[in-house]
Formats: sequence, structure tokens, C-alpha cells
Amino acid sequence: MQALPSIESFLYHRHVDHPHEFGLHCGLREHDGSSNVGGIGRARKIWEVMQKAGTPEEDAAFAFALPIIGRKDWKDLIGEVDTRLAPPEPKVNVVFDFVVKRREVQLENTLALELRHIARDRGLPVASLQQHPNQKGISRATWHLTVPAKSADLTPALTFQALLNHPESRGAAFAVKIDNELIWQKKLAARESDIANLDLAKWASREIAITFEIDPLTDNVGDWATWVQPRVILR
Repeated sequence: MQALPSIESFLYHRHVDHPHEFGLHCGLREHDGSSNVGGIGRARKIWEVMQKAGTPEEDAAFAFALPIIGRKDWKDLIGEVDTRLAPPEPKVNVVFDFVVKRREVQLENTLALELRHIARDRGLPVASLQQHPNQKGISRATWHLTVPAKSADLTPALTFQALLNHPESRGAAFAVKIDNELIWQKKLAARESDIANLDLAKWASREIAITFEIDPLTDNVGDWATWVQPRVILR
């Protein structure tokens, strides 16, 4: 997890076994057999591992697992994963991240707007938004934001990759509007994608409404319309 920047935190399923999960023992501790579903019983090995993770005692607590997975130590484990997958993403000046701000969206004629992690350019997965249109009509997802000011060195831009993320889709039309003005559009077939890098200098220092639209065209079967890493940046 330390090698994957897209993972921000890790939450273990349960602190204590749930007595009504039909023998599924996912707890850090056993259930104590009482009528209290949160009754704390004996600690498992995973309890000690979680307790010591990220502390100076981590290596000793994790050592039991080395022979199980056929290693003598943890040396270079994270480095091996990190360099094999992709180089680190270059630093960019992000001023509005639509994934982070997804709860501020206004939806119209939309079945769902879901968080997804999509591998980009054969690299590590990046946070993305999958927009599902209804059977008929155009799906709209709108955010209100203020475009940053333009300077001598930096210009505001809207960047994303549009992806129709399902092999059974019969095609969909993607579009982006600012205050109802069309600034980008593309029809994509199943598994097709297109990268957009749109100059926002015209709207610098202004409050605007950015709308991401999906037209299902013939039908919405397989229309997993995905906006990969949609952001407003200063470049």
C-alpha cells in the first residue's frame, strides 16, 4: 500500500468477529460468545500485526510471515513494486479536483456517479468518476467553481481522459460545457478513450459551472462513461 499513491488509507473490515456472518471470521479479535454483537474476545495474530504496523516494532511483528511467503527479509519489496509499475506522477498545481469534490456535484438524468480507479498510460491507477446515464436523455454532472487567475507563468486548464470503460457498450457521446457553452465533445466506441487538455484562460478569475455530459445514443447498455482524473490545474 505504501507503494501505491492512489491508496490514501486502509480500514480493516472488523475489529471483532460478527457473530451473524455465518462463520466468516474477519475480526482482529474473536467474538466473546455473548449477545452483544461487538463483544470483544481473544486477540488474533492480525491484532498484533495491526498494532505494531508503522512502529519501530513492525519488523519483529511481521517476521512470522517471511517463511510463509518465501522471503528472508523485506528488503527492496516496496522499491520493486514501485519501479515495476510506473515512475512517480509529476507534480502539478491542482486547484480543483472533481473526484475529491464529487459530493458537491449536481446530477441530472443520471443513474449514478461512482468513484473508480483506472490505470492511466500503463501506470498506477488514478482516481476517476464513472458516470452512468439513464436509458434515454443526456446525463449531466455539474460543479460550480472559481477558475484561478492567469499569471505570466501559469494558465488555468481543465484536464481529463474520457474513457468508455466496457466492452459491450454500443457507444456514447461525451461533452463538456462551461455555463452551457460547449467547449469539448467526442463520440467513443467501447473501450475507446480520448485525452483532453482544455485552456480555461477565457474564464480566469470567474465563477463558472462546468458540466460533464453523457449521451447514451442508442441505449445505455455498458455505458460506463468514465472521466479519468478530471481536474482544473495551473500549468
